[in-house]
Amino acid sequence: MKKFEAPSAQASESSTHINEDEIYQQVIGPERHGRTRGYGLGLILSSVFGATPGRIELTSQLRAANVHNEKLISKIDELEKKMEEDKREMKEQMMEAMEDERKKMKEESRKKLDEDIQNKMEEKIEEEKRKMDIIVAFMDAMKGKNLRR
Repeated sequence: MKKFEAPSAQASESSTHINEDEIYQQVIGPERHGRTRGYGLGLILSSVFGATPGRIELTSQLRAANVHNEKLISKIDELEKKMEEDKREMKEQMMEAMEDERKKMKEESRKKLDEDIQNKMEEKIEEEKRKMDIIVAFMDAMKGKNLRR
């Protein structure tokens, strides 16, 4: 027990940080090849954690992962192309809509201008009619004076 207390007392007193594995290693000693700490006698790593895959199995897993990655990269490329195509189509549609709106506004403006010109022309004609009526009335008045003489 003294052996366990001494390193932990030293760890709390020292200004450097020592993790739990280092403390455990100082008390129990270094790990030994093929042994498992804390599981009792007779157990080895493969019985606790399972057998580690061999080189052939790891190579096979690596190839499968590479194939999967290639498929994902291909899918990403397809999606990026689709996104660019959709972006281009949206831009074209927006340009068409803007052009249609511009034409509509231009036509409405032209109609409004035509209406304004028509109204001004009608006002001018009415004004000219009033002037003509005044002139005709004046001429009639002058004829009447000439006839009385």
